[in-house]
Amino acid sequence: MNSTSRNPLLTHPDDIESFIDRVSVQKILALDTEFLRVSTYFPKLCLIQLASADGSNALIDPLEIEADQLKLLLEKISGVFVLHSASQDLEVLSGALGFNMPRLFDTQVAYAMVGEEDQLGYAALVEKLLGVSLTKAFTRTDWCQRPLSAGQIEYAIHDVEYLCDIHELLKAKLESSGKLNWALEEFENRTTLAYQYSEESLFKKFRGLGDLSPMQQNKLKCLVMWREQVAQQKNRPREWIVSNLDLLTLAKSETTTIAQLKELKVDSRAMNRYGSQILQAFEEKRDAIHSGKLIWSLKKPLTADQRTELKQLKSRLQSIAVDYGISPGLIANGKDLECILREETGRLSYGWRSTVCKDLF
Repeated sequence: MNSTSRNPLLTHPDDIESFIDRVSVQKILALDTEFLRVSTYFPKLCLIQLASADGSNALIDPLEIEADQLKLLLEKISGVFVLHSASQDLEVLSGALGFNMPRLFDTQVAYAMVGEEDQLGYAALVEKLLGVSLTKAFTRTDWCQRPLSAGQIEYAIHDVEYLCDIHELLKAKLESSGKLNWALEEFENRTTLAYQYSEESLFKKFRGLGDLSPMQQNKLKCLVMWREQVAQQKNRPREWIVSNLDLLTLAKSETTTIAQLKELKVDSRAMNRYGSQILQAFEEKRDAIHSGKLIWSLKKPLTADQRTELKQLKSRLQSIAVDYGISPGLIANGKDLECILREETGRLSYGWRSTVCKDLF
């Protein structure tokens, strides 16, 4: 650590700008974030950790600087951002600051790309590659509390100070194995996905969507989109507005009045608070609800022959993973393999995966 180790937590905008100006020309810069999302819809950014290959590091306090100003400072950085398991960090920085990361190197993805374990945590990766054991004492802590304890500060610095060394090790392995371009493609794809808003993702936790009638499906979509708007406006978790289970119950019901809503086996407090809004949402989407349009079709279970073929595909995937020296979990999951059996276009048809998986089709 250099001089920032004497006062690693930067709270004044001038100090933050001075540090970023100093490291902005570095070729790589390690970054991590700490945030809270317990009682809010939007994650609250509590801390940004930065470390460069020359040993400079700092903790930036986003609670003490305007979001727009911090975004502009981060946009000064010209090098590659090195993160571990970056998806949540990308989401938090985009949501809290409007900062979209232009260049990414994800050490978790890179480690899997060189044939090692998929989804390995940061502390385990540091120990495997550098032989350093990190504490996990502050994995669950309130990062928005002030002042931060000495233990929190040390933990936060450790979260980034080894990333640049790991980057160099993994980049060298990717180059020597001819997979650096594949890794860069994967980083870019994951960055793009992190910034794409998808209505489809709002329904991932619902089960049995294909069993619903067209009217019920359209009612559920109406309810989910209404809840999303309310949750954002109130900055409260979705389930705090109306639970998924209650939304399904509402979608299956034929209620048209407040009194009928209150008779359902749903949260009465939610109905007292939002019942009129729910009925209004139904009225506004009346045409769509009664359109008869099917949103989700019920997928037929795999046949016995297809289940046998799926096992064969999984076995072939393992062989391909060994041949290319890539973790099988990074190449494909069960859903990807099912796409092959159902003759659906999936991610195995594009980019580096299409090269690696050509013999699976």
